[in-house]
Amino acid sequence: MTRRSTAAILAMGAVVPLAAGLGWWALRAEKTAALAAATRAAPARAAAATLARWEPGSRRTYRFDYDAAGDFIMGKDAAGDRGAFSMSIGGTLTATVVDERDGRRDVEIAIAPEALKSSGIQLSIPPAQLEQEIARPFLVTYSPRGTIEAVAFRGATAAQAGLFLRELASYLQVTVEPAESWTSVELEPAGECLVLNRRLDDGRIRKEKQRFVRVVRSGELVEPDRTDGVPRFTRSGATYQVDAAGRILAAEVDHATIASVEAVHATARGQAHATFTALSSIFDPELARRGAIASLPVRPLTTGPADGEAPGAAEALPSPGELVDAIRVAGTKEDWAALHEAQFKLTRSVSQDASSLRGLTGPDVDPSVLWAIGAAGTPEAQAALADIALDDDRPLETRKQAIDAFHSVPDATQESMTALQTIAEESGDLRENALLAMGGLANRMRGSDPGGANESVDAIVEMYGQAVSDEERLQILDALGNTGSERALPVLETALASPSLPVVVAAVKNLRLITSPRADELLAALLAPGMAPAIRDAAIFAVGFRKLPPLAEVLDRIARSDPSATMRGATLEVLATFLRRDRATDARPIIGWMASHDPDAELRRHAEEALQGT
Repeated sequence: MTRRSTAAILAMGAVVPLAAGLGWWALRAEKTAALAAATRAAPARAAAATLARWEPGSRRTYRFDYDAAGDFIMGKDAAGDRGAFSMSIGGTLTATVVDERDGRRDVEIAIAPEALKSSGIQLSIPPAQLEQEIARPFLVTYSPRGTIEAVAFRGATAAQAGLFLRELASYLQVTVEPAESWTSVELEPAGECLVLNRRLDDGRIRKEKQRFVRVVRSGELVEPDRTDGVPRFTRSGATYQVDAAGRILAAEVDHATIASVEAVHATARGQAHATFTALSSIFDPELARRGAIASLPVRPLTTGPADGEAPGAAEALPSPGELVDAIRVAGTKEDWAALHEAQFKLTRSVSQDASSLRGLTGPDVDPSVLWAIGAAGTPEAQAALADIALDDDRPLETRKQAIDAFHSVPDATQESMTALQTIAEESGDLRENALLAMGGLANRMRGSDPGGANESVDAIVEMYGQAVSDEERLQILDALGNTGSERALPVLETALASPSLPVVVAAVKNLRLITSPRADELLAALLAPGMAPAIRDAAIFAVGFRKLPPLAEVLDRIARSDPSATMRGATLEVLATFLRRDRATDARPIIGWMASHDPDAELRRHAEEALQGT
């Protein structure tokens, strides 16, 4: 894997905590005979007497099984960089309530891990040490509603161990309401998720993650529309059996996500499946240790600083030079956890002290360092990237990497936008990189500086009028699509009438984020059966980024009568996305019709699975 690939993957935001720690995880644990036997052996009568207790001194022990796998690919074609990961671990988990105040509970969690197996994952510490750190008890604070508010580790904790413990704890959280169904926003290491909860006929609770409402970027939670690489759930379901107090008796978790960053042609996929079963439950007041959590450094459930480090303590950071060395060593070893941790610390260093930039941007600057500088987002950090991008004496690849690093900038300065515009207008070799970065930044600027965002969109629009080749037009259309601005719509609509099919296809795809009802009208017309297959494919791709109501009629028509099984299948996938991501219940009848009537047996099966999965 190249350093460029590493930097791009780390920029994929909410996927980063998974990739950096243990890979994109696919948990496929099966209920083994040993688990079933242990469950049958649990002292049912003794447990029944204490199930409803959730007070200091109550303790429950679970058997858990956890396996993982996932993959990523970077590049425009099958020859791009790619990788795969897998991991498995099982054991027992003991949860003890050690404190209670105002409905909040501090729960000490202790794990006794069994053999850890991994493939394609570069561990930052030896496996035996990782198992030791996982086995060290840690504390979780639960809100009165049963969701996790914070974690606290005892002493320094390696990044991979801390991430694993956060992930496992997030699977155990459950919000218990008296209603038949309700929504909640819950934390996980990658950010905050909107969750749909419903009570099943047998009393169990079914939770489905709908979408991220905020994602982690450089240790901060940001809105999804302000960043790239936000994962979407292609499958999500967790079923919990709980007692009267909301403590878990058994749980099965199953999630799958996909995330992509178009600017660097990166896609990552992951799945997750884990099982937990209560083995025993006791109550002993001597187990309580009131106030134990107060003496430990409290951390958010989301990933951030190294867990052995006091939050916000600038004096605890290594020097910038040491961090650069750590990034290079980690990149050489393909130790993504260590690389991500060093990047995060470097971002903090640059954010806290502009003088940290000195010496970071030498002639052999690493692209991962550039992404860390961009994530700091300060005017000085952005100026440093712009200086590299504008420096004709720098290697072309380094200048491109500096421009690409603007994709990690949370909010651009006007000076940055001016620099990117200058590059786009004057340098053919750097035009595409500058345009894509400019478009993405204009999108994120709409909330903080709408006037500046509009000026940037107008500048890109003007460039389209001056373009002299289809190659230039394609680059500019992609940039306009990234802006999401309705000010880009006239150009996109004009491009739809181009005699060049590639230009038309690019215009169709780039309608996906445009904030105008007119974009929905255009996409509906472009889905007509008489359109070229490439145009219809591009239109259904763009539709997946939008909302269902304006497009429900045309999607229903395709689902019921389109002669192309490929188009009906793509429509089914989009409808399932609307149902899962947006809870658009209007998609359910259309999917239901396909499940019963589609002439293709495979599509009928997929439609039924889509209904069952939601």
